Amino acid sequence: MSRDSPQEVIKVKSLALELLLAAMANPSPIFSIRKEFKDSIREYLCTSVLKNSVSTDKVIFSYSLGLFNTLVRMEIYMSLF
Repeated sequence: MSRDSPQEVIKVKSLALELLLAAMANPSPIFSIRKEFKDSIREYLCTSVLKNSVSTDKVIFSYSLGLFNTLVRMEIYMSLF
């Protein structure tokens, strides 16, 4: 099995974070209704954002910060209902 170069890892990670950010920035109403989705966000996405927020790569840090901001806004929105 070949090892990915650090540049490839950064590209894949930044693409994944960009896609997550796009999905979370414009969520479907079902995302705020379904308990399974809320639990998955708290369990997996929050952990990922924390791990990536200490990245020295500016793009990964930027996407992580954007996801954190989106999660905070979603949490405020969901707490209203």
